[in-house]
Amino acid sequence: FQPGVLNPCVLICGCLLYLPRINRSLEEFINQMNQHPISTEHNMSPIQLWTSGMLENLNSDHTAHNEDELEHYGVDPTEAVGVADEDYQVHFNPPALDLTLEQQRRLPDPFQNDSNHGKTSYVECVDLLASYFRV
Repeated sequence: FQPGVLNPCVLICGCLLYLPRINRSLEEFINQMNQHPISTEHNMSPIQLWTSGMLENLNSDHTAHNEDELEHYGVDPTEAVGVADEDYQVHFNPPALDLTLEQQRRLPDPFQNDSNHGKTSYVECVDLLASYFRV
């Protein structure tokens, strides 16, 4: 097979093996940040602050903001929100993957600990896909 980032096997294996790992790491980071104490908020965590605020306002007629506050923050609820620069997003369409159930079963588990940060599983995945597609 031809190495390179544009090789379909390389792209597919990157998506199959690293996207789940990245997403799991992001979820763990978010959970940790939401549960750590904030010293300026009497060592309450963001989750504790949110829960406390929700319970305090449970049976009240309060809303998050009134119309005057929205104007203060520069928000017009009747106006469409535009994006000045659309080049901030990366659009990636992974190549289509047409594998049998048996071939899918043989692919490495993205969360398998290969003691090499997923590199060994990645190489195994690329080799398997190259053999399937004779690339």
